[in-house]
Amino acid sequence: MRTTLLCIPLVLLAGQAQGQEILAQENFDAHPVGSLIAQTIGAPWTTWSTTVGTNEEATISDEQAASGTNSGKWVSTAATGGPVDMVVQLGNRTTGTWSIGFKMYIPTGKGAYFNLLHDFAGANSLWATEISFLPEGDIRMLVQGAPAIVDSYTHDSWFDVHILVDLDADNAEFAINGNVLNNWTFSWDAQNTTDDLLQLGALNFYAYAGGTGTATYYIDDLLVAGVSGIGIAETNGLVKGLYPNPATDKIEVQLEPSNGPGQWVVRDLMGRSVIQGVLPNLNDRLVVEVSALRSGIYAFEVAQAGQRATARFMKR
Repeated sequence: MRTTLLCIPLVLLAGQAQGQEILAQENFDAHPVGSLIAQTIGAPWTTWSTTVGTNEEATISDEQAASGTNSGKWVSTAATGGPVDMVVQLGNRTTGTWSIGFKMYIPTGKGAYFNLLHDFAGANSLWATEISFLPEGDIRMLVQGAPAIVDSYTHDSWFDVHILVDLDADNAEFAINGNVLNNWTFSWDAQNTTDDLLQLGALNFYAYAGGTGTATYYIDDLLVAGVSGIGIAETNGLVKGLYPNPATDKIEVQLEPSNGPGQWVVRDLMGRSVIQGVLPNLNDRLVVEVSALRSGIYAFEVAQAGQRATARFMKR
């Protein structure tokens, strides 16, 4: 690849699935250590050449894991990058809001890189943005051909990477560990000021370190999902609001005060209860700690006096 630098519970909300499409979700734990990612998992994973089973493939490793026992491992053999070059195809989306999140681990002395593509077409691809994690510890971002150091990262520890792309508003934001580092017009081209395309085509993980060293990095808990409909799905007068959304550490739920008994629960993608509690009496505000949850889409559900309400949110 050429570079110039360098969770809705479906069983509960089946009728409200619009805007919650999951394009990719992978934690690598269900696959054999040492196996090749695209060859083993299949779509939406592929390689830059679209040929699987070659040295372009990243492998599944048990050397590091953010959750479970496995992760994906990317290694380069030269500062120029490669040959490992993996693509997650996202279907050339032109509308909606899409959350792209994963965890990354970079050993001391190594670097990492990924990009978003407007269009995936090999050497004729159109880049949306390129983000390099330099071996020196800086994070460098490329938009419209202008490289900028936007922050730093810590080696030898897992950190959250998140990009929110709003195609309807033509903007995007890039965050590390919940801290937004940059906002930009998503249709801009990464490498020049003339080309543009308002389309989300693919996510590309390339074994590259920005040109100043070699890459070794691990990816885990990948989730790419539509979040256009995130918000209050059904209120019945019980839930008046939920924020921030997406959330990092806590959510605050605005409630309709009531003196009746009630319960609340946070459910994951499969409808399983992950956090629960008793609704406070005569209280119009509930704060729920969500920092321990994995990145993904969840539902906050409240039941009181025969009524039920559900508010959807995303955990970064």
